Formats: sequence, structure tokens, C-alpha cells
Amino acid sequence: MTSPTVRVSAAGFLLAAAVACTSNAEPDPPATSPPVSTAQPSPSPSAGNGAIAAYEGMWDAVVDASRDASSDHPELDKYATGDAAALMRQGMESVESSHVGKPSHDLTVKSAKPNANPSRVELRDCQDGSEWRPKGDPPSDQKDIRVDATVVKDALSWKVSALRIWGPGTC
Repeated sequence: MTSPTVRVSAAGFLLAAAVACTSNAEPDPPATSPPVSTAQPSPSPSAGNGAIAAYEGMWDAVVDASRDASSDHPELDKYATGDAAALMRQGMESVESSHVGKPSHDLTVKSAKPNANPSRVELRDCQDGSEWRPKGDPPSDQKDIRVDATVVKDALSWKVSALRIWGPGTC
């Protein structure tokens, strides 16, 4: 499972560097309150993990369906709903032959709302689908495909509700 990307602000480091570089010739400035951070608290890791698990589960169901060129998979509704489920079903209907391999994912949590107890997470995937291909075909050029996903939590589980899949070379 891929972990959500964590970004750390360098503001504290820059403030410390600026203080360390001040000249000793001038008197120290009067003590002030420490700077107040306006950054939003990070979303809970469980929100990102739940959203990622739903996203990866959705793709696993689609890959399983592609193995026997079926147009549906019973697990899809467990991980996707609405437009995302419709898009995945539409893609499965166009599969004409059994597939091998599977896409790989490089996921980032872009946002989670509300911060305290997220029920909506935006993911960005840089997918490599070059090894997921019809049986007997060589690897394809389906690399670096940007996928933007919205994953929502209802009372029971996380589900992918919206997807935007860009073309190769878009991430």
C-alpha cells in the first residue's frame, strides 16, 4: 500500500536561519510571541489510508474483471459509486480480450475535508498502465497517466465517487 505524501513546511527552518544570521553588533530585539502558524492541521492518516484503500480496491476489481474480459465485477460496488463506478463499467464493457498484468499507482493525498474528521479526500495518481494489457500483447506506452479521484466516506465505508483520467505523459 502506498502511503500518503507528507509535506513539511520550511518556515520554521527559515526563521531559525534568519535569527542565526543576525549581527551581534546590535542589541537583541525585545522578546515577542512566537509566530502563529496559519497552516491547516494535517488530515488524519486513517482518512488518507481509507481513501487509498478504496481507490486501490476499485482498480483491483477492474483488473480482476479484465482478466476474463467481463463487463462487471461484484466487488466494484464495494469501492466505487456514482460517476466513478459508471466510468469503470464503461471501460470494462470495451474490453474485448483477457488482460494480464495490472497498473501501478503513485498516489498523493491532495486534500481531505473537513480536517478534523474527513469525509472527502482528493487523490492524485500517476499511474503506469504499461504492463496491464491484452494477453499476448507487448507492454504499451500507457505510462505517467494522471488520475484525479474524489473519495467519499458514508456511514460505513470509503468509496471513489468521481474520476478524471488524463492521457499518457500527463504527470
